[in-house]
Amino acid sequence: DAYDRVAHRLNRPDVLAYAVRRRALRALHAGDFDAAEELSRRTFELERKAGEPAAEPIFRSGLMIIRDLQGRLDYLDETLPLVQGLLELFPSASIFRPAHARWLAMLGRDSEARAEFERVAINDFKDLPRDVGWPVAVATLAELCAGWGDRTRAAVLYDEMMPFAHLNVVASSGLSL
Repeated sequence: DAYDRVAHRLNRPDVLAYAVRRRALRALHAGDFDAAEELSRRTFELERKAGEPAAEPIFRSGLMIIRDLQGRLDYLDETLPLVQGLLELFPSASIFRPAHARWLAMLGRDSEARAEFERVAINDFKDLPRDVGWPVAVATLAELCAGWGDRTRAAVLYDEMMPFAHLNVVASSGLSL
């Protein structure tokens, strides 16, 4: 497409990376997870070449999303350290603690998942940073509430999301989901 042609003409790793990321997104939407993963890896290499400091966390996030969409539970043990690494790299980001809780819950480690959830739920979620990841964090927390049957906390999250009821939550990652 036109963006790809311009990206190749400019031959800048950052612009090329975005072009490849767009192709990864199209592959993901088409259900071609293998192509999405390969294109995500190529994006990662281009971003590293461009000096993008967040290249690895972006790639890790995208890989986790691919694994989740594939329903590849056999990779949960492999991806949990990725989530933990992101949490360590970005402890104040809103999304990684809820993601960690979700991954733990998917592994059946409910007491650990609940402990992570409770760290976020303090003060009725009011301490959760309102950063770019907040909508995805709240959606992830709501998913956990639904799985646990936690109607009280779900109601709090519902009230938090209500002003945005006219919008959709879109997870952004190395795949720009």
